[in-house]
Amino acid sequence: CDGQHLAVDYAVGGASAIRIYDVVSLASQNEKVVSEVRLPAPLRALSWNPGIPNLLAACMLDGSAAVYEFKNNSFDISTIPAEAYATCLCWSPKGKQIVIGSRNGSLNQFKPDLKIVKSIPPPQGDVSLMSVQWLSSLQYAAVYCTQGSTSGPNLVIVNTPKNQPIVYINYEDITYSNGNNRLTQFYFIHQQIWNVLLVGSANSMEVGVLGLQGEWEQWQLEDTARAELPLSSTKQETHPVGMALDTSAQFNIPWGENQHLPAMPLLLLLSHEGLLTLYWTINLLGGVTSVCVPPDPLPDTSGLHLPTPPQPQQVSPPQMVAAPPPAPVVQPVSFVTPTLAPSAAPAVTSTPQWQQPPPTSQPAWIQTSALSAPKPESKQPISASVAPGSWMSSTSAPSGFISSLTQSAFSSATPAFNISSSTPALAPSSAVAPPAFGITSATSPLAAPPTFGMTSATSTPAAPPTFGMTSAASSPAAPPTFGMTSATSTPAAPPAFGMTSATNTPAAPLAFGMTSA
Repeated sequence: CDGQHLAVDYAVGGASAIRIYDVVSLASQNEKVVSEVRLPAPLRALSWNPGIPNLLAACMLDGSAAVYEFKNNSFDISTIPAEAYATCLCWSPKGKQIVIGSRNGSLNQFKPDLKIVKSIPPPQGDVSLMSVQWLSSLQYAAVYCTQGSTSGPNLVIVNTPKNQPIVYINYEDITYSNGNNRLTQFYFIHQQIWNVLLVGSANSMEVGVLGLQGEWEQWQLEDTARAELPLSSTKQETHPVGMALDTSAQFNIPWGENQHLPAMPLLLLLSHEGLLTLYWTINLLGGVTSVCVPPDPLPDTSGLHLPTPPQPQQVSPPQMVAAPPPAPVVQPVSFVTPTLAPSAAPAVTSTPQWQQPPPTSQPAWIQTSALSAPKPESKQPISASVAPGSWMSSTSAPSGFISSLTQSAFSSATPAFNISSSTPALAPSSAVAPPAFGITSATSPLAAPPTFGMTSATSTPAAPPTFGMTSAASSPAAPPTFGMTSATSTPAAPPAFGMTSATNTPAAPLAFGMTSA
């Protein structure tokens, strides 16, 4: 969490290992390996603790998991065996606990020493956990796959309120994964300040977006505003092997004519072909908090190898000091060892029930200032009614609505963080509409920078979900907050969410989903 070490997984002679590098040494010609760990099986997931330095968690393909605590040139290790069938893991936001997903679909909470705290059962059905993100104390984002089924993965928000039934909200596959050529794996970036969850899939070139507006909503982005990997030289899809959000950028972003935006984060996508693609993540909402922080400078260790000359010892001449009067005798202080409370047995959450969460009204959309853009489509929550033990039922298509957006304070011609939202049903769909792929070449002329996601009013909702049971669609509520426009608005010129460069950082960063000239 302090950015002082880099963990790298590699294979040597068929065996997997983790090598820990000193980051400061990487800036020089003398790379320093702090530690090396041999793994019992190939690595599946790796995660540094966000709050406790030198604490690293690993999940292996054989179902085992471990937490390593590095101390100077050694490390301590806590493990759970392969019989735990671990498939994924994620630290809590403060790093005080870790959640490990299992092949049987359960979410298991552990302390850093891997002592079990709580177990959260899976939703109904024979499902496995593929990936997990710990969002808040009582909420997780989890990707489930139905075992022995050809249906695709489903992104589910798992709410675990105290002393209440668990609620599973299914968003299906918001990345539109295409096939299963690679091991099913999802990548999450949770930006807590902006309340945004970015989701990537090992079998999709597109990044999906969820935004929190009281409830999590899927944000549909325009084709020109999506973050996605480009096609290969043979016009084949490329898929990510990892993604990260760089919040250390400190330079302004050119925007429109003679205008600049303040520093915004950079989204980095690394493809399986080794191509690194960068996007600006642009947020034009009025009063939004900046998430960019200057990086700490690397300490200068160039002179640490030089010997330090001994300092001469200072000797002071003796002085005559009068003896103090004898001190009064004081009674000794009593020291009491605190009594440790007996450790409680791990809490096991009761079997979940499929039920509709309490009805909530759609939050009002925050209006920024001046400009208007077309209205996106939004899907409202679908009420669900599920018979005990059942997984599917018929569903009616949710009705769409168009909301509106006013202008960004940055430019009279620049739309503000345009998003359409949908709050999905409690159940997954058996099929997901294929994504619209495509990206322009690095030599194409510069187009107008796109917005952070707007969909047309004619978008069609997904097919009936399979992850539960739904019934009649709810009516649209008031317009949302993360940037939508008014019904009488017209699309503005350059949109927002991010800009790409084919390989390196562009001289003039582009918009989310556009390429450089």
